[in-house]
Amino acid sequence: MLVFVLNYFCKKARYAMALRDRQIGGIPLSWWPAFFVTVITTLMIPFIAEHFWFRIFPFIPDGIRPWIVYIGMTLHLGLCSDRVPQGKERAQLFCGWYTGISFPAGIYFLPKLPIPIIHFILKISRSDVITYLGWCLEGDVSVASISVEASADGITSDGVRVSLSGMFIFEIENAAVYLSQVEGDGGKDYFQRALAAEVSSRMKQKVIAQHTVRELEQGEYDKQQTVNQWVTDACNLLKDFGVRLTRSPIVKVDIKSKRIERAFDTVSAEKILLQSTVVIARQFALVMKEHPGISEELALILLNLDRAEEGLPQITMANIKMK
Repeated sequence: MLVFVLNYFCKKARYAMALRDRQIGGIPLSWWPAFFVTVITTLMIPFIAEHFWFRIFPFIPDGIRPWIVYIGMTLHLGLCSDRVPQGKERAQLFCGWYTGISFPAGIYFLPKLPIPIIHFILKISRSDVITYLGWCLEGDVSVASISVEASADGITSDGVRVSLSGMFIFEIENAAVYLSQVEGDGGKDYFQRALAAEVSSRMKQKVIAQHTVRELEQGEYDKQQTVNQWVTDACNLLKDFGVRLTRSPIVKVDIKSKRIERAFDTVSAEKILLQSTVVIARQFALVMKEHPGISEELALILLNLDRAEEGLPQITMANIKMK
């Protein structure tokens, strides 16, 4: 009864997982542990041959038995070793499950069951069964960046509608999670579209909604690239996609309402506008002082002539009176 209950809940828990997560399992082995386990399984071959194979086949002459053992050990080491091409990464499988570990370019050793003759037959016959008899590597993940364009519209924390857009560069960090999605029916196109959708969602929820329009606008031009850092922190997609956002070279902030944009510019530049007003008023007063008895209209003409030579816009009497 207890076994039945445990089995029921294990099945419920397993089927509650996403298909991607159910591809990950087994016993992970990094490079050095895999090498040592390979050595151990190789050293087990003489023991297994003496206490199992030679008892099943007693007619094998004693003189050639050591040679059979040596050949078997050499064959086993050869079957357990291979190489990953340069510029590639391969995901590790255990009995058909991704372990979550991947091997970089170079020679590697992965242990197999110490029955080299069976593995040899399966390998030369190109049978897929060999991938389910211990550990193996599969899939060539190129060491290359994935670039995705994405944009998001949202409301800032102070109620202004803005959009963020840019080019986002991801690096693959978990080859198993990445391969479990791109090697299926979807392919890389579906993967990139899903990645762009997730980036848009996170920018809307974790960047736009949690900052004011001033913070976003200032962050776009900040030397520390504040907006880029917010987006990078929000888009850690290692668990869901096997990738991490490493660079977002340009994240453009755009205020959707032109009226709000003009108002924002006016409020943001309040000090500059005030200083400009004071400067113009002083210049007008100086013209009046230098030409006693001159009318305000003529003083304005003279002031505008000076401004025209400097490439500055013309002002009117209404501007002067308002200032």
